[in-house]
Amino acid sequence: MPRRKADLVDADLDFDADPEPTAARARRTRRTPAKTTPPRVRSRATSGRILSKAAMQTKVREEIEMYLSLAQGAWSLRDECAEAASPERIAVIADSLTAMISRSDALLEMASKSGIIGEIVKLLTVMMPIARAVWSAHGPSGSGHRPPEEVQRDWAHQYPAPTIA
Repeated sequence: MPRRKADLVDADLDFDADPEPTAARARRTRRTPAKTTPPRVRSRATSGRILSKAAMQTKVREEIEMYLSLAQGAWSLRDECAEAASPERIAVIADSLTAMISRSDALLEMASKSGIIGEIVKLLTVMMPIARAVWSAHGPSGSGHRPPEEVQRDWAHQYPAPTIA
């Protein structure tokens, strides 16, 4: 009759006795790092949903309009000329920019899912003082890093004093 697994004992299997324990092995303190996969980038804008082209356009237009409104608000704190950027004009600008972005499906998808509009606005905000400095020095009425006396002489030659006859 075949033996069942439960009937087997160590004596029947001819196992040697366990060896006596020797010095304890030093535990490894450093473990090899587990393989890590990069985290899945999930679109914060869509939460994984697939958006239609019209929904993406609406999302991009609203984001552009929001950033333009914020910029207009900051501008109005420093300059009264900001009144020219009325909410109606901001809406027209946002619609035009959205139409330009919508010409490329890949660009529209990137703009709607990645938040790149905010990154562009942040970059422009940081670069604006640099652009102003360069424009004031090298623009149409810029001095080009010349001493003020030389600039004054140029203006005097360009606009001669009126003579009374």
